[in-house]
Amino acid sequence: MRFEEGKLVSAAPWGPSIETGWSDEGWNARFPGLTFLQLLFGFRSVDDLLHAFPDASIDSSSTREVLNALFPTKPSSIGFEEEAV
Repeated sequence: MRFEEGKLVSAAPWGPSIETGWSDEGWNARFPGLTFLQLLFGFRSVDDLLHAFPDASIDSSSTREVLNALFPTKPSSIGFEEEAV
């Protein structure tokens, strides 16, 4: 992700690949399995995930700050309204 003047100006796929031998060198945050979804949807904070999942990690305080800013915890629910018959 690239930011200019506090705004996201571009984003590109990046991560381990066949070309890099699936190395995760240079990654700043790691979340096992589907745990990132809990952060994405505001169910848990970064600190919650780091406490609950020992294999989750964040390499720098700046990465932690960005994740906290992008994904604040908030109440959420998925509700389905019944269709009128």
